[in-house]
Amino acid sequence: PGSVAAFPATPQGIRKAWDRYLPLVEVLGRVWPGFCSNLLVHMVDFVLSIENDCAQQQSQDPGSVRKLFFLSSWIRLLVSQEFVQLLYPQGKRKSKKLHHAEIPLATFEQVEPFRYPLNSLCDRCSIGNNPEWSSTSRDICKAFLEILGRKRVKNHGLAEESCNSQDTTISCVVTSDGDKQEQSLNSKEVEQGPSLPDGTMSLDEIEAMLSSDDEKPAGVQTKNE
Repeated sequence: PGSVAAFPATPQGIRKAWDRYLPLVEVLGRVWPGFCSNLLVHMVDFVLSIENDCAQQQSQDPGSVRKLFFLSSWIRLLVSQEFVQLLYPQGKRKSKKLHHAEIPLATFEQVEPFRYPLNSLCDRCSIGNNPEWSSTSRDICKAFLEILGRKRVKNHGLAEESCNSQDTTISCVVTSDGDKQEQSLNSKEVEQGPSLPDGTMSLDEIEAMLSSDDEKPAGVQTKNE
């Protein structure tokens, strides 16, 4: 919200913002199922952008502090039990108003219908951040990790490591279930490709043979012809 006086960066200010704008978010979330997921991604991106600007300037102005406060509060609301209950009501809804930091987080099963890309957002919050200016994104990532629990998968379940020695290159691929598959190739095979069985023509040899046939004058036959 633009008005600092009407919406101060306090628990009361964020509650006023929720009371005013949450009905709109609720309607859009019901009409367009992908809205909440897009909103969450854009808010996290905005947080990372602000932190990056603060790191480059080596300072944090009051406006940035206020934006980070409201963004982190909205992000926590989107992944909270209160918001899940709002869009997917089950039983009687509690009317108690809590501090924004006290709102209990939803479980992974509860937020699954929203299709939040929590694993990808955790990756983005933990890569390339300046620790001095990334306290907000760290707190956001901690909340996402708490929701994910054992569902946390880094880098979409794929990670590549390479170990190069003088004669051998070992390529390691970690699959989504944690198994590691290794393939060892001789350094000459990496540069030249694997050797072919005896009597087998390579692609280059086949191409050269075909090219030589195309260049022969009409009526000229080979010995085999």
